[in-house]
Amino acid sequence: MRHIIAFTGGLACVTDLIDIKDRLIAFARGLGIEAVGVTAAAPFDAEEEHLRRLVETGLECPFAAGGPLERCRPESLLPGARSIICAAVPYLRPFPRPDAADRRRVAPGWRGEVSRYAWGPDYHRVVREKLERLAAFLDEAAPGTAHRVMVDTTPLLERAAARRAGLGRIGKNCCLITPGYGSWVFLGEVVTTLDLPPDPPLPDPDPCGDCDLCLRACPTGALTAPGVLDHRCCLAYLTQAGEPIPREVRPALGRRVWGCDTCQAVCPHNRRLAGPPGAVDPVDLDQAPPPLLSLLAMTRARFLATFGTTAAAWRGPRPLRRNALVALGNTGRREAVPVLAAALAGPRADLRLHAAWALGRIGGGEARAALRSALARETDAAVREEIRLALRGGDDRRWSAGIARKCCKNGPKD
Repeated sequence: MRHIIAFTGGLACVTDLIDIKDRLIAFARGLGIEAVGVTAAAPFDAEEEHLRRLVETGLECPFAAGGPLERCRPESLLPGARSIICAAVPYLRPFPRPDAADRRRVAPGWRGEVSRYAWGPDYHRVVREKLERLAAFLDEAAPGTAHRVMVDTTPLLERAAARRAGLGRIGKNCCLITPGYGSWVFLGEVVTTLDLPPDPPLPDPDPCGDCDLCLRACPTGALTAPGVLDHRCCLAYLTQAGEPIPREVRPALGRRVWGCDTCQAVCPHNRRLAGPPGAVDPVDLDQAPPPLLSLLAMTRARFLATFGTTAAAWRGPRPLRRNALVALGNTGRREAVPVLAAALAGPRADLRLHAAWALGRIGGGEARAALRSALARETDAAVREEIRLALRGGDDRRWSAGIARKCCKNGPKD
């Protein structure tokens, strides 16, 4: 019996659906979507059970949208859903190299680190625009069908859908690893009522074998087991969370001011990869490795001009300023003391707290004098405690991933 589906203008048989899918994939690649796959909009039963366990144990990331039922039942997101079109857009770009003039403007070591996904235009907008065009293609190819575009902030389990659609396999670092582009890909989906022929998952679901480089390289030990991430210790989460960064984790932050790429950077699948096809705009040196001092002095208008179109904008300027304070402390540079002392006299208690830690981290007579002066006027209890710890040498530069994990068991909730 032929597989048929009704849409305005008549019935489509399997041959018609295969033709639509072939044309859809060709159209997608013309948009810069290098990998496209289709899977049935069936429930993700195993993943739903896993999510329920995460919720029960407190390991579910607060940034995740929706509950286990919503995230694992595509039809709850689009009534009558039959297929999920999964897309992967590569974003690997080379590290920007400051020229001589820029090195004179900002000396080496005074720049922060930003995760690659936040270099350039916000991927939510970029990928959504591409997928909206795919949905428009489907409207024309199959009138009367319904579609819903999803990118990151919607409940659907993107990596699970992409794996089932044959785009890649999920590694021990919890990332989807795609052939040819590794894990440096943005994911997005079009859920549709059109019953397109599905693609099979890739053979051999384990891409890692005996390799555990990501687990060993994670700065805080947040990868507690293969495929298990404790977000409460993860620097990618903590740099975006609204609460103070746990004291024991701050040394591990290094000069990171947004996100963390360590578990991807060490992955053997991410070596010797091609970048996105076509011309790539140069990275803005005030965005990708931003000057730490500029982050502290940044007005809201300047923040919007520099980061407003990137994926680092959604939390506003405060997390970047907080993270820059920690990063300055981690530089160990005495030249940063006057700037940190000024932040310790600022109006925001959360920033004063991290400035106090940074001064204690750097140490020295000038830093201690600034801390003693601040203690005499400080009224916030948490900041006063941070200042006391800094004056007592509360951060003695000893740190380990085990300490970080212990600290983060009751880590910040957002």
